[in-house]
Amino acid sequence: MECYLDNSATTKPCKAAVDAEISALTELYGNPSSLHQKGVDAYMLLEKSRGTIAASLKASPDEIYFTPCGTVSNNNAIFGAVGAKKRLGKKIVTTALEHPSVEKCMERLEESGFEVVRVQPQSDGNISLKDFENAIDENTILVSVMAVNNEVGSVMPTENLKKIIKSKNSPALLHVDDVQGYMKIPLCPKSCGIDLMSVSAHKVHGPKGVGALYINKNVRINPYILGGGQHVYQLEVLVYHADSGVDVGVGSAVCDGVGVRVGVGVGVTAGVGVGTTTGFFSTCFTVILHTFFILLPSVVSTKILQVPFFFAFTTPF
Repeated sequence: MECYLDNSATTKPCKAAVDAEISALTELYGNPSSLHQKGVDAYMLLEKSRGTIAASLKASPDEIYFTPCGTVSNNNAIFGAVGAKKRLGKKIVTTALEHPSVEKCMERLEESGFEVVRVQPQSDGNISLKDFENAIDENTILVSVMAVNNEVGSVMPTENLKKIIKSKNSPALLHVDDVQGYMKIPLCPKSCGIDLMSVSAHKVHGPKGVGALYINKNVRINPYILGGGQHVYQLEVLVYHADSGVDVGVGSAVCDGVGVRVGVGVGVTAGVGVGTTTGFFSTCFTVILHTFFILLPSVVSTKILQVPFFFAFTTPF
């Protein structure tokens, strides 16, 4: 019989997680952005999974963004927050106990001219709130701490940090690396004032290569990883209600900027919206590709929604 005692480093995936991954790889393998049935099935699974993670954090599904791991979640949170707040200050407060995926980010930011204050632990491995109070000021734009230390097990006072930030009239966002504490020590980001929180599956008997970043819906960060549009628009369809004759679509960008598109009217066939992407403004011309009827499982059987699927063409100017 195997005796495995290194669960702080990683955990053995449970059978339910393995079965779910095999099913996704062999049955629900479609691209969630595709318009055919395989794509729709994959999209439904993706959103169900997003809802599960959101529920575990007492958050909204639209506040959850999937990543390949905790490291990518931390990088996105830190560089994204600093990029969004850099005009308000040059100071970042963290601790001397952080995971390398946070510490390496801090070293890179120092090379870029930011001041990084690393609060030191006491002899028992804990950090006092007083030390955080002394470090945070009105020039601080980010406070980044881990909830639970992965080596000595120190539990940080994350639930009190937002109060200190506000008391110092600081514009700082609060990022918590909860990879080690997720699903072990209860931590609700909303009630604690946490703006950004990183989690990972492999620490809680899930598969490797799966992480998530919680971003409070009232917080905007700059994109760090650019590329495909999987997370550019959280809502890929504009829904037309057959009874009311009104259709409305809204999408928010994370990877390539922040933008909103809205269309209202009867039989809308085209819409124009303006979004902001990294480094330039763009005009998004949205054109309906095709329309068909689909019976959504979440809708009462007597209700049929007509779903026009949209495709966005973005042109810089």
